[in-house]
Amino acid sequence: MPFAIVKGLRINYRGEPARKKGRLLLFVHGASGNHRIWSNQPESFSKEHTPVAIDLPGHGESEGAGADEIGGYRDFLRAFVDELSLGRFVLCGHSMGGAIALDFALNYPEMVEALILVGSGAKFPLSEELLEAFTKDPLAWSVATSAWTFSRKTPLSTIEALEAETLKTSAEVALNDMKACASFDITPSLGEIKAPTLLLYGKEDLLAGQAKVLLAIPNSQLGMIEDAAHVPNAEQPDKLNAAIERFIVSLTP
Repeated sequence: MPFAIVKGLRINYRGEPARKKGRLLLFVHGASGNHRIWSNQPESFSKEHTPVAIDLPGHGESEGAGADEIGGYRDFLRAFVDELSLGRFVLCGHSMGGAIALDFALNYPEMVEALILVGSGAKFPLSEELLEAFTKDPLAWSVATSAWTFSRKTPLSTIEALEAETLKTSAEVALNDMKACASFDITPSLGEIKAPTLLLYGKEDLLAGQAKVLLAIPNSQLGMIEDAAHVPNAEQPDKLNAAIERFIVSLTP
């Protein structure tokens, strides 16, 4: 895997942005995750496009301690983009990564050709009580939330592989991610986002109700993925990839 030095940190990413073809697709993972949440996407899109997937600071193989505000990740992503001279791109974010993508598009609209948000929201339903429960026992929290993270039709092997990746993230970084999500609310600014936006949710995702809020983005459209919950990019990759490809084709050349 290639690395880049960004703000003094060794940052891991997957992709070959220097060999650009088609559209550049920048994939950002969610809380406690890493670039492997997108493992089924680069292979699908690399024939026609240029996929790049990042490990945020403190995640996967990247150095750092993460950020406790979405704005911190947004600004780090800008530094990463500048370091690799990515230019304009389609920004794809899962869950917390979608929040980072929304904030990025709002602050740096000239860089974002389009947005793809998977299982994300304008804000997240994380109370102080939930944060306290996570702080006391992150592992118990992960076990408890897996019941709604995945569809009942998701193979156990897929669930175990993703949970193993999540557990690689330190408790400190995971808590910072939770704090970042808990304090995020971009609802008042959704009408200011200019990028064409695709909203994708697994039909069984508890966050799917956020679609009604995010459709306030002027040029947005919604797609629902059958037999998936919060991680359709791993649970039903073929269906999700097909939806993304249709959206990319629809963009102005």
